[in-house]
Amino acid sequence: MACQKKMGLVTGRFQFTSKGFGFVIPDNKGDRPDVFIPPSAVNVAMNNDRVMARINNAAHGKKPEGEVIRIINHANNKIIGVFHRSRDFAFVTPDDKRLGQDIYIASRNFDVAKENQKVVVEITEWPEDVRSAEGCVHEILGNLGDVGLEILSIIKQNDLPLEFSPEVLATAKKNT
Repeated sequence: MACQKKMGLVTGRFQFTSKGFGFVIPDNKGDRPDVFIPPSAVNVAMNNDRVMARINNAAHGKKPEGEVIRIINHANNKIIGVFHRSRDFAFVTPDDKRLGQDIYIASRNFDVAKENQKVVVEITEWPEDVRSAEGCVHEILGNLGDVGLEILSIIKQNDLPLEFSPEVLATAKKNT
């Protein structure tokens, strides 16, 4: 860790904003402040990825500014968003605006999904340089405007169960 600090490197969780910039929240929060990452230095990092950043500007009294130089671990294996189809491909606009980019879907990977449906996309290729993340439609949640769709989207995004466990049901039955 001390070596990384001397080299101007910091590892931590990348927190992206809907405005196009972000911050690296250091793993060892007490060791150093958050590092501002301008839009031009985000590279291909997505919200909540664990990253390594190089600090470019750490002038005395100024907050550190840097650039993401490496993705250590990706955080978003599945994305919930709205499906948009083109002639030969499609893309999904994530519900979470902090992800910062649409997900490209090759025609072989979206089967029966239709325009403006809410879908779950599994990432198959992480973004690189100027290439967007690529994925395949894993599940169709419903059409925009469907009753309960937003709640279902939140449940899926947070990996919450759709049904209560048998233990919970048994306890509830016992208490009624």
